[in-house]
Amino acid sequence: MTFQAYLDEMRRLRRPELGNLALVEKVGSTSGLARRIAEECMEEGICLTRAWIVAYEQTEGRGRQGRPWASPPGAGLYATLLLPLGDFESSATPPALSESLTTLPLLTATAVCRAVDRRCDLAPCRLKWPNDLLMEGAKLGGVLIETIGPPSKEGVALLGVGVNYLPGRYGEVDRSATTVGDHCSQAPSLAEFTWQVLSAVDEQLEQFGDTAVAIEGYRKLSAHQPGDLLRCRVGNGLAEGIFRGFDQRGFLRLEVDGKEHLLAAGEVIEC
Repeated sequence: MTFQAYLDEMRRLRRPELGNLALVEKVGSTSGLARRIAEECMEEGICLTRAWIVAYEQTEGRGRQGRPWASPPGAGLYATLLLPLGDFESSATPPALSESLTTLPLLTATAVCRAVDRRCDLAPCRLKWPNDLLMEGAKLGGVLIETIGPPSKEGVALLGVGVNYLPGRYGEVDRSATTVGDHCSQAPSLAEFTWQVLSAVDEQLEQFGDTAVAIEGYRKLSAHQPGDLLRCRVGNGLAEGIFRGFDQRGFLRLEVDGKEHLLAAGEVIEC
């Protein structure tokens, strides 16, 4: 699919209820562009509105810990939602809003995973803590959440989503990757898939701040089952233990030498 074909189909399938969307042919990263837009608007006192930035190709795509994310042209979904926290003013005080922000990674990852599951009928999509998408043990995509400014209505969240879509394009750069096309008997077009994922995220954000719903949705799609042996990277160290589930805040519960440890951040590197 060429960029023009992608652009034309995105226009034809447009879902106005999702609000603003900018589709660019080539960019360093959608998250980097979203950050620059947010910071400039905040400096100039310009009111930000919710908007998706979607790219046909990224030249400097990145995942967790700044790792490179392969983003060949027309081969994946590369998108970032620029999300003003003022959209959630119902969280009355900054502490409440700050606590509610912990649901964003859970809700976003769950939404993307469900969207993939609806179209991929040959294997289930599951979540490797905290935000990687797996299919049959191989990495399909991921979610990267960042915030700019204070945890109040003046702040902004950036919800980055990357999903490998087209088979045969990632082997050159990442032989451990899998794609949506590898697991669908009849894959949707990239434009259809793009709108499906963005709609799923938008719908899931209606549950913002509902920690119980966010955790339960994530738990059902978790690649980890209680009793699994996990090896996690936490900061510059490693922790290995038995997975015991998630606590009421969504922290990973890991039993190490008979004692429970709660991991608020980090990543599972082996399971």
